[in-house]
Amino acid sequence: MLPFPDLLVYATGVLELLGALGLVVASTRSAAGICLAVLFVLMLPANVYAAVENVPLNGDPATPLWFRIPEQILYIGIALWGAEAAALRPRRPAARPRRSAESGSR
Repeated sequence: MLPFPDLLVYATGVLELLGALGLVVASTRSAAGICLAVLFVLMLPANVYAAVENVPLNGDPATPLWFRIPEQILYIGIALWGAEAAALRPRRPAARPRRSAESGSR
């Protein structure tokens, strides 16, 4: 239904990997979680289509719809949880340099 389906599969895989990397880096965690959640929502119709039309994956039978939908919801929830956890985490102020005993007040 969409043009270049093989390219789209690889592109979404790359986006998922980049999103996972973004979740690891603290400064990008919130944005990565939101972007991953949006990606998973956008991919949901394709997953429904693959299940309904029994589209095989690497010769294996299609994953049933009753399994795909909860799995996709779980992924969306985890991505949003990661984004929210990053947004709620208090930012620590920059550490002040310690004064050594030698440079104490005289």
